[in-house]
Order: sequence, then C-alpha cells, then structure tokens
Amino acid sequence: MDSEALVERLRPLLKELPEPEASDAGRVLELIVSPGEDDRRELNRLTELLGRRSARAVPFAVLGRARLAELAGSPRDAVALCIDCERRLELIGY
Repeated sequence: MDSEALVERLRPLLKELPEPEASDAGRVLELIVSPGEDDRRELNRLTELLGRRSARAVPFAVLGRARLAELAGSPRDAVALCIDCERRLELIGY
C-alpha cells in the first residue's frame, strides 16, 4: 500500500485523537500530501512528537517517517515504513 492510500486510511482516525495530537496528525497528513521544500524540519518534529504520544497517534508518526525516507532518497525504507504503518493500523483496529 502506498502513502496516499494510507493517508486516506488515517483520515478517519483524526477525529479519535485528542488535542494537540489531532492537530499535529492533521498537519502531518497535509505535509505528506503536498510537501514543500522547507517542510522537512516540521515533518520531522511532528513525527517525533506523535511517536511519543498515544498508540493511536503512532501510525501518523510512522507514515511521516516513511515520507521523510522518500524525501531522503531511500525508497526501500519508505516501503518498509508503509508496511509498518499498515500493521500498526491493524493493531488498533483500522
């Protein structure tokens, strides 16, 4: 499954997250869909924050890391992280 399909799977989960996780996760999805050249630092910061929060926020962090791997020119790592994101979604019932 590619990152765009995972973004669509993650969107419904946004409403289940408390603030500030919901805002941070929403911003991660925005950055994945339409990243700018200067957005890597913000994406990195948000993925680190979300990775330390609730279990429902972790898939957003993993998908953010997959996008960072793509931007860094590491497609194999990006694919592995997308698979990890899928697995984490399944673990929480999505």
